[in-house]
Amino acid sequence: MLFSDITETEFAKITLKHIMTLSSRIEGDIVFVTKEVTQNMLFHGYQCGIFPMPYDLGYSSDNVYAWFCPVNRGIFLVPPTTDSVLVKPPRSLAKSISRYLSTMNQDFTNVVRRCSDRPNQQKWLTEEMITMYVALHDMERAHSFESWKRNENQIDLVGGLFGVQVSYLFSGESMYHDANDASKVALVNLIRTAPSLGIRVVDTQWLTPHLESLGAQSIPRLDYLELISDL
Repeated sequence: MLFSDITETEFAKITLKHIMTLSSRIEGDIVFVTKEVTQNMLFHGYQCGIFPMPYDLGYSSDNVYAWFCPVNRGIFLVPPTTDSVLVKPPRSLAKSISRYLSTMNQDFTNVVRRCSDRPNQQKWLTEEMITMYVALHDMERAHSFESWKRNENQIDLVGGLFGVQVSYLFSGESMYHDANDASKVALVNLIRTAPSLGIRVVDTQWLTPHLESLGAQSIPRLDYLELISDL
């Protein structure tokens, strides 16, 4: 792990090639640590295939941020294969899709806050980071996908996900659900909407059994960086 006092101006000079070179020398998921993250650093990081999270150094009370580029990267390719459950969902998921109302960018801030409030999860979405993601959304650089449940005379937000778009790449940041399959339905919404947004790759950061069951795959870090090399 490399610790850096890098400034926002210096960070802006980092390129994808720099990350590829650095990644080839590092075994773990963290490529370096910085003392701060600004909105410009956050977006530029996605352009370079890296993303930040608050990090505990263990020997200091100062807030620092680790920049991750996972050794194995979880992704969805768009469009998915025709046999993908996102294209041909099983009966149970198809029922859930019909049960919920799917939208995009209708309640971005609430989706982010719901993601940050998930129980039994490390709280990496600090108020500072929430503010930066909302600002990116206001600039049309970040999107949310929502799942709503109809309840008599009202509809309630019961699931969703959000992430940052850089050209043909959508970097998914977090998802949550308060009702069965609501986050899966939001993911289906994302994948089905992706072509109209020019998205060809959806980055899930790491591959989980849940995401793998929906058709995500894992590729080596350098392959991922090559995949996004013409952003």
